[in-house]
Amino acid sequence: MLANGSSTGTDPHERARYLASGLRNVRVFNDTVRPFWSDDGKLFSYCRRTPDGTDYLLVEAGTGRVAPLFDRKALAARIAALPVAPEAAEPVDVRLARDATAIEFRLDERLWRATRDGLVLTDLGPVAAPAENVAPDHSARLVIRDHNLWLVDHSGKRPLTSDGEAGNGYGGFLGFDYNLAEARCPPIALWSPDSSRIATLRTDLRQVPLAHLIEAIPPDGSRPRLHSFPYPVPGDEHGALSELWFIDRNGQRVPARMDRLVSFGANPLISYPAWWSDNGGHFYLHEGSRDGDRLDFWQVDTATGDTRRLVIEEGPAAGRPCFSPSPQPQVLRDGRILWSSMADGWRHLYFVEPGDPRSRRRITAGGWNVVSILHVDEDAETVLFAAAGREPRLDPYYLQVYSIRFDGTDLRRLTHQDLNHDLSLPSRALTQVPAGSGRYPNGTSPDGTFFVAAHEAPDRPPVSALYDRNGRVVTTLEHADAGAAWPADMPLPEPFHVQALDGETELWGVLYKPPGFDPEKSYPVIDVIYGGPQVFMAPKSFGQTTYARYAEGLAAAGFVTLLLDGPGTPGRSRDFWLHSHGRMESCGGLADHVTAIRSLAADRPWMDIAEGVGLTGFSGGGYATVRGMAVHPDFFTVGVSICGNHDVSLYIANWAEMFQGMDAGSRRGLASADVADRIAGKLFLVQGEMDDNVQPSQMLRLVDALVKADADFDMLIVPGAGHGVAFHPYALRRTVDYFLRHLAGRE
Repeated sequence: MLANGSSTGTDPHERARYLASGLRNVRVFNDTVRPFWSDDGKLFSYCRRTPDGTDYLLVEAGTGRVAPLFDRKALAARIAALPVAPEAAEPVDVRLARDATAIEFRLDERLWRATRDGLVLTDLGPVAAPAENVAPDHSARLVIRDHNLWLVDHSGKRPLTSDGEAGNGYGGFLGFDYNLAEARCPPIALWSPDSSRIATLRTDLRQVPLAHLIEAIPPDGSRPRLHSFPYPVPGDEHGALSELWFIDRNGQRVPARMDRLVSFGANPLISYPAWWSDNGGHFYLHEGSRDGDRLDFWQVDTATGDTRRLVIEEGPAAGRPCFSPSPQPQVLRDGRILWSSMADGWRHLYFVEPGDPRSRRRITAGGWNVVSILHVDEDAETVLFAAAGREPRLDPYYLQVYSIRFDGTDLRRLTHQDLNHDLSLPSRALTQVPAGSGRYPNGTSPDGTFFVAAHEAPDRPPVSALYDRNGRVVTTLEHADAGAAWPADMPLPEPFHVQALDGETELWGVLYKPPGFDPEKSYPVIDVIYGGPQVFMAPKSFGQTTYARYAEGLAAAGFVTLLLDGPGTPGRSRDFWLHSHGRMESCGGLADHVTAIRSLAADRPWMDIAEGVGLTGFSGGGYATVRGMAVHPDFFTVGVSICGNHDVSLYIANWAEMFQGMDAGSRRGLASADVADRIAGKLFLVQGEMDDNVQPSQMLRLVDALVKADADFDMLIVPGAGHGVAFHPYALRRTVDYFLRHLAGRE
C-alpha cells in the first residue's frame, strides 16, 4: 500500500541522505513475514509492525486463523511482579517456542521464556554480547581470549583450548573485511544441535603477507597508529591454513582427519555452507580450489574425525557457488546427496550416489536456475524449491516456488503471481545463533506442508501469504504499508529490460526518477555501476539493497539514475556469467551499459545524455567508474569513483585468481593506472582512510598515474572511514555536489 508518502524537504542533500541512509526500509511496515514454527509444523508466529506499535501473532497453518500470540496483560503483570522490575516496559523479538506451549523474548538485555498465558516466566540468562557466540539452547556462550576459545556458562568461564597463539589461533576471522573489527565479532564456530559441542577452525596465518593501514587520528588522540593484518594477493605462495576441530564443553577435542583447508579469501566456514547433521554425528563442509574450478563436498564423523569425500564438482566456475545463487546440498537418509551443478550451463538439481562422487542423476532441466532448496520430503520423494528464469516474459531473476518428484516428473509451479517472491530461507549453515531467539525464522514449515512467501517488485510493495504444498493460498497475511516510506513527490522505481550489445540478449535493470518528475522536462543521467562477477545489483524486491539505496539517494538529488546487470554478472546462464571471467576489465559489460542507456534514452526523451552521462560506484564499482571513463570518454563524462579496487594484482587473492586466472600475465593491463591517460572527463576519487578491504594505496597508485599524466582530478580521503565511505554524510554530500556542478551544471 502506498499512501501520502514521506516528506524530506526540498534540499537535494537532505533528500539524498534520507534514501541513501536506508531509513526507507525502516519506514515500510509489514514488508516481511518471518515465521517461527512449532516443531510439528501446525503453528507459527510472526511480528506485525504498525505505526502504532508491534503485534505478535499466532497463525494456525491448516486454517489460516490468526490470533494474538500471548496474553499481553497477564505477561505484563507477571513481569511487573519480578523482584527487580526491568526498565523496559515491553518484551521484544517475541516468537513461538518450538514446543508451541511457550514464547521466547528479550527484555532488558536478558532472554526469557514464558507460557503463552503469561503466568509462568523463566529467565534464560543474558543476551549474547556482539563478541559472543551463543549456544542454541542459551546455556553457554563462546568468546575468544588470547587466541583461544573460552566457554562462559552458569558455572563461570573456562578455556576450551590453550595452545592458540598469535597468528595461529582458534575461531578467528581471516577475511579481509573483518580484520579491524575482529575484537567486536563473535568466534567463528558452529554449535551442534544439542549445544554440547562446537566445530571450529584453528587457522595459521603466520606465513601470509601483511597489508598495512595508518590511522592518522586514533580515537584517543595519540600519534598515528599502524594497523597490519594478513592479506594475501594474487600469486602469493602462502594462504591461511585451517584445521577443523570438534570440541566438547570439557575441552575434549577431535581433529578432522583431512589436509588443512587453504584459503586465500574468507574463513572456509563462511565462504561455503557448513553444518552439523541433525543428530550431531556428522559435519558437512565444502572445500573450493584456489582457481575456483573445483569444489569438494566432505562428510566428517564428529566422534572419530574420519572424513569422506561425497561429491567432486569440476569445470569452469564449478568451485564458486558462493559467488552465484545456489542451493545448499542435502544428504538423504539413504546416503544420496541432493546436489546442484551448472555443468549443463544452468544450475540444476541432481542426485549423487554414495561412494561415487562424480555420479550425477538429473532431476531438473531447462534454461533456468534452481536457487534454493526449501524442503525435501524423503517419504513422498519430492523437493520443494525456488527457481528463477523458467517462466517466459518474466524478469529472469524473479523467484518462483516449485515442487518436483525425485525422478524429475510432476514439476509444478506453486506461486502464480508474475512477481518476485521473497522467502525466508533455511539457515542451517550460519555461524552464530542470534541473540534472543536461539533459532532463525524459516519460511517453510518443518514438514514442508506450508510455506510463506511475499510477492513484490521494485515498484510493488510486498504482499505476504501462506501457501500449502499444492500452491493454494491458505490466507493472505500482510499487505505492506509503504505510505510513510517513499517520498510523496518522487515516482516509484521503473523496472526495465533492453537488448544488450549483441542485439539478442535481454538485460534487466531499474530506473529511478527525481522528485517532481515531469516527462516534459529533461534530466541528467547517472549510471550506478558495480560490475563485479559475483553479484547482480538491480533489485527485484521493493526493499532497498545497498546499491539501490545509493541510486535512490542520487535520484532524490535531481537525477535519473539506473542499475543494470550486464553480461558477466551471475543469476543467468553460465555463459552469461563467464562473460567477464578472464576479462574483468569489462566490468559486467561496460559496452552493454552504453548501448542500454542509449536505447533507454531513445524511448525516454526526458533522459538527457546529449552532453554525457555520469558514472559512479564503490569497490568494484569504483574500478568500473574509472575504466568506463577511460574506455568510453565521450559517453561517461563525469565520474565519482569510491574505494575502487584499482589494481587487482594487489587486491585479495581469490577475487582475481578465480575470475581472471592464475597466470600473472592475465592481470597485465587491468590496473586503473594503465588507462589513466585516457580519462578526459571530470573525475572525483573518494577513499576511506581505514578501508581494510581496498586499502588507500590502491587509489594512490591511480593518483600517481594521473599526476604523471598531468591530469586534472579531484580527491577526498575521509579520516577513519572504512569501505562503506560512500554513505558517509560528508562523502555523500560531496558526491551530490560533484554531479550537480559538473553533470547538471548547477552550483
